[in-house]
Amino acid sequence: MKRDRKNIALSSREKAALERIKRSYDRRRERRSDWGDFLIKALPFALVALGIYHEVKMRRGQSMVICPACEREFAVAVPASMPEELVVSCPHCEAELVIGVTDEEYSD
Repeated sequence: MKRDRKNIALSSREKAALERIKRSYDRRRERRSDWGDFLIKALPFALVALGIYHEVKMRRGQSMVICPACEREFAVAVPASMPEELVVSCPHCEAELVIGVTDEEYSD
């Protein structure tokens, strides 16, 4: 199936800034990504930075999270091949959440 591609008009300054961010992203992940992968991963965190989505951290193996918008706990159905981040809606208040999944201990 062929996907339709649409170009997005960017100024040379915007393009250079996005390329710097993508290079940094690729260095951090220690592999080169295509633009589609980069944008799919970066967009939710851009929405967090804008205050549209909320960020939540979750350890691998954990299945419950607390929504920062309504402070209620809910279960997260986690796919077998757990990604590094999940985008979900809170079932209580419908806030959009980006869940950063980690193997590390974290503190709030």
